[in-house]
Amino acid sequence: GYHEQRFPRQFPERDGLGHLPVRFLFVGAVNARKGIHLLLRAFQRFSADQAHLTLVGPLGMAKELLRSRHGNVEYVAALPHDRIVTEYEKAHCFLFPTLIDGGGIVLYEAAAAGLGIIQSANCGDGVREGRLGANGRIVAENTVEAWQAALESVIANPAILRDWSAASWAMREERTWTAYRQRIVELLPKLV
Repeated sequence: GYHEQRFPRQFPERDGLGHLPVRFLFVGAVNARKGIHLLLRAFQRFSADQAHLTLVGPLGMAKELLRSRHGNVEYVAALPHDRIVTEYEKAHCFLFPTLIDGGGIVLYEAAAAGLGIIQSANCGDGVREGRLGANGRIVAENTVEAWQAALESVIANPAILRDWSAASWAMREERTWTAYRQRIVELLPKLV
């Protein structure tokens, strides 16, 4: 779950949502295990007027690898949590290409911020079907080509991000720490 006190209580109005350039965001350890190399190679195909990628988190690879041919990739070092929430609020879509993870809290935080999500199939349930439909897309094959295709589909139709954003916002309450604690309380009697 996510700490609901740290995230907006009203649906955030995002400047430029549904239009180009799409502002993509990744939050987490910036390293190969998180699939950053896939995103960096995929972003080589896109110009700055199509897409921008912000990577936020501790750097676990050579900084030179983050250089973008089109100037559309930005690296921001690890930030205090309140500043990370600001990064979620500025973005249009959250990306999580991880190679292996149990359940990324950042996926729940992205939904809490009302972001559409594109994620690999190698982690948790950030992308789900809710009462307003899916809040994003799962990239089944974690390859550069599959990520390029997923990003191209959003760049070709950025208005889909409005639907994904609304769907994430509609399911955010079920992912709060309060809701998580309540489900544990309800589950305990069944386990004993």
